[in-house]
Amino acid sequence: MVDWVCLAASVEGSSHQSRGTDSNDAFATAVVGSTAIIAVADGAGSAAQSTIGANVAVVAAVAALREHGFASHEPNLTHQEHLRAAILSARAAVLARATELEADPGELACTLLLCVATNEGIFAAQIGDGAIVAAVGNEYRLLCAPPRGEFLNETIFLTSDEALEYLVVTHTAVDSPRDLKHVAVFSDGLQTLALDLATDTPYNPFFNPLFGWVIGTDASESMLTDFLRSARVRDKTDDDVTLVLLADRNTKAPAL
Repeated sequence: MVDWVCLAASVEGSSHQSRGTDSNDAFATAVVGSTAIIAVADGAGSAAQSTIGANVAVVAAVAALREHGFASHEPNLTHQEHLRAAILSARAAVLARATELEADPGELACTLLLCVATNEGIFAAQIGDGAIVAAVGNEYRLLCAPPRGEFLNETIFLTSDEALEYLVVTHTAVDSPRDLKHVAVFSDGLQTLALDLATDTPYNPFFNPLFGWVIGTDASESMLTDFLRSARVRDKTDDDVTLVLLADRNTKAPAL
């Protein structure tokens, strides 16, 4: 039986602190039996109410997956279709909130990452930047990669008219639940630390100590927050950073 432990934290970047603004990132998680659900959103820095959009998106996405998707065990849709439906629910919720606020939808622009870990493997969906990495068997795998646009920091947002054209949904099957050991979902502020962007591969030295720490007895979300505020992170990025770590307590820390 999988025994998930999930730790999550979000910290405003130094660029936001200098402007006196809060983080535009948001996350939501849920663990129901052997199913773990993670959502991470990054509000567009140029959009006035993007923090609202990010928070609405993650809450709506996780609620959709709990009520009508993986955790409800409804048999009428495939798991991949459940993820697409959750993305649609999140988009509809953000657009509805924009209407309530009498705001242009672009003012609530955000990206969205979804991840569901089950006994059958891991399912992932992405609109925009950020990434999802999993330790599967004896290797780290990049399940959803940051898109490569024509310009640096160019991305697509959930509120964009063409958003669903850029939706990526993946499924990574496992032979045994024990083969899926650890998952990390993070916003784009951590991409330069966690990934080799030239090859789109995870940077093992970033993940190994984190997962080893998560399954330790003293792990806490306050400690994860301290890590995200540390010089190791601050020296590499001035952006908001959000990191959600998921691990099975019954497994050993990876040495990949």
